[in-house]
Amino acid sequence: MPNHVHLLLRIRQASLQLNRIVATVKNEVLRLARSQGVTFKWRPGFHDRILREYDDPGDVARYVTENPVRAGLVTNSLQYDYCGIVDRWF
Repeated sequence: MPNHVHLLLRIRQASLQLNRIVATVKNEVLRLARSQGVTFKWRPGFHDRILREYDDPGDVARYVTENPVRAGLVTNSLQYDYCGIVDRWF
């Protein structure tokens, strides 16, 4: 999405904190963007939602990957350069 990011994460180690993971992702994306000559500023903070046992991760993953289609940016999520699944666990 042009102005926000959707991520579906599974934290595999209880010692990892979500706020540190998000900070790391933001820093890495910003570093890579700057290396391409792109500058921007992240808004502080983030919104999160914890999946419950009855939530289907596949439904959430489809919502995330179809977001560019709903926004009218592409007709198929595969056409969106910044959309993909890194680790299939659902």
